[in-house]
Amino acid sequence: MFSKSTPELDVTKFMTSTIIFVRHAPTLENETHVMIGHTDPPLHDPGLHRARQVADALLGIPFTRIVSSPLKRALQTATEISRFRTNCPIVLEPRLAELHLGVVDGMSSFEAYDLYRDEFDRAFDPNTKDFSFPAGERWSDALQRMDEALSELIKQAVDETVCVVSHGAMLGLWRTRLAGASLGTFRTYQPKHASFSVVHVDGGTAFRGGIAANADIEGGVGARVGKWRIVRWNETSHLRKDWVCHKPQRDKIQYPLCQFRQSTIRIACHTSESMSHRVRESKYWGKKNDE
Repeated sequence: MFSKSTPELDVTKFMTSTIIFVRHAPTLENETHVMIGHTDPPLHDPGLHRARQVADALLGIPFTRIVSSPLKRALQTATEISRFRTNCPIVLEPRLAELHLGVVDGMSSFEAYDLYRDEFDRAFDPNTKDFSFPAGERWSDALQRMDEALSELIKQAVDETVCVVSHGAMLGLWRTRLAGASLGTFRTYQPKHASFSVVHVDGGTAFRGGIAANADIEGGVGARVGKWRIVRWNETSHLRKDWVCHKPQRDKIQYPLCQFRQSTIRIACHTSESMSHRVRESKYWGKKNDE
């Protein structure tokens, strides 16, 4: 029995939440070397195809919600992921939007380099600890808003599985700091377009009447509730060229192509030659992956 001076232990301490991070599918601007931060183009047709591929790969995972950047390329990706789901709302979160690139936002990367060569040299220096283009957003400021959004999310989604759709620089910066590396190396950790990553958040030191910060956080992210564990990062096997979305089949889906289990995801995809199901077992769940 707890004494009056002893806080009552909250069972959320022993629970694990799962976040599936998805980088949005590509746009024409991504493929033609246009620098898009807050510039807001939609997905082109190949990008929509990629969005459907990652949506197919995630079918059967029981998300309680999908949280998305409000930029069109992320929201369209989130919409494809939600298409065959019921009771799974899309929640727009502006703090997940891409890094603002300031004066070079929307500019050709070749033109931008000619005009701002010194800034580019600093931006691509792996030893750079923090940076922004003129009139742009500093890496550290972008990380702070993403940290705040994720911190609130994991408090609301205890013992749930949530899909978070964001952007390359944001996910790369977040993963870099989790690894304890210099922010100047974030492109090393940046996931590919239409990839997904699996992260577990173990229950932290939580008591009724207040949540204590847990200092035992991997990668030096800082005081947060619970403990981040990277289980899989930058999964792209669903984007193989011979794994295609077959729209007539997708429109007739009655049962999920993915069977979700805590130890295994089984992903069924159609091959372009025979349209038969190809089933691949991926051991995403149960071992830590720090790649």
